[in-house]
Amino acid sequence: MGTLEDILLQLSRSEGLPDSAVLDMLAVQRSLHPRASLLYWAVVDYGLPSTESRLFVFDTLEASVQRFLVAHGRGLDPNANLLRAGAFSNELDSDLSCLGVCRASETYFGSQGLSLWLDGLERSNSNMRRRNLVMHGSDHVTSQYAAEHGILWRSDGSLAVEPQYSVGLINMLQGGSYINCIRSGL
Repeated sequence: MGTLEDILLQLSRSEGLPDSAVLDMLAVQRSLHPRASLLYWAVVDYGLPSTESRLFVFDTLEASVQRFLVAHGRGLDPNANLLRAGAFSNELDSDLSCLGVCRASETYFGSQGLSLWLDGLERSNSNMRRRNLVMHGSDHVTSQYAAEHGILWRSDGSLAVEPQYSVGLINMLQGGSYINCIRSGL
């Protein structure tokens, strides 16, 4: 088995993601938490339509990838593209998703059930906690919802995921896993 970097790059490439999706996470991890040994890493690719599974979770022990649906922020523009995230912001009250590397922190029980705090680690997402952006399950993030509406529901910028997988995802990622929110093609 290769190095962590080799494993993550191989998994990322197998899903057609750019190398920077992994290399950016590794650079942040080496800079901030060089001794952290993490089993799970994740990438959200907002360059894909919301109806596709665009949350990629890499298991470095099994050298495997799981994909999940994830909503993007609705923003304040009523004429915005509903299928793809086109605008991103770190501003309070923007209701847009953020780009950049964040770290999955602790869990809590909120209005959406088990939820996971996300701490932004870059200038482009440093307000994630102040904006209350978290990972949580949502009944509006399902393949059935997408089939009925042609799009997924849009969040306040949080990583709203399929409710049937939310608890497992949150338990995998909590306690320090890195998540890189990107938009391929930019």
